Amino acid sequence: MDITPIASSSSGNAYLISDGVTILLLEAGVKLEKIQEKIDLTSVRACLITHEHGDHAKHAKDIAKWMPIYSSKGTFDCLDFGVYNYQKNILKAGKEDLIGTFKVIAFKTQHDAKEPYGYLLKSIITNETLLFATDTYYISNTFDALDYIMIECNYDEAILKRRYTNGEVSKLQYKRLYNSHMSLDSCVKFFKANDLSRLKEVYLMHLSDKNSNEQDFKRKIQEITGCMVYVCPK
Repeated sequence: MDITPIASSSSGNAYLISDGVTILLLEAGVKLEKIQEKIDLTSVRACLITHEHGDHAKHAKDIAKWMPIYSSKGTFDCLDFGVYNYQKNILKAGKEDLIGTFKVIAFKTQHDAKEPYGYLLKSIITNETLLFATDTYYISNTFDALDYIMIECNYDEAILKRRYTNGEVSKLQYKRLYNSHMSLDSCVKFFKANDLSRLKEVYLMHLSDKNSNEQDFKRKIQEITGCMVYVCPK
């Protein structure tokens, strides 16, 4: 499976995945021009969106001019597609859908959004499985035989607490991060709770600019997984 991160931060998120037959766009948080630098949009089968926040869905309406959009009903309720409403495809958590050559199962995540999802994607071409989960402070599900994991690892709790104590982070910001985004410790616990026997690559997403340490995060996850770990570019 080929994974191409386009952008990964609070300014905008978008990622491409391909099994050699079907190309999917994950998230719609960057302008079309930036996506088109990486791929011809006519070759992309569909776009999956996790939730309605702007850094993940701001450009969904523009992308809907080119391809079908898949997400939860709650997410679609928050987005205005106008004349492109026909491109909306509602996914239900726990139900398998076939999008091109990918079997897709949405699962619920924990974030301050209306109905946020993560996605489990399995290629019927390569028989490989990818987990995609961002903007969630916790993942209650466990998974077997994952080949690729794309997961948020937003902040280091020790760094965040220090910056809060120093007055660099407000109480409101501190509470929101703690209750809506994944810490390094929570990310580590997720890996330890899941089957990593087939794991090939890990992609860490959505690192905080000031509350994370990229090299430390990468090193710790590599120690746990024993495989290649990439930090997605901002």
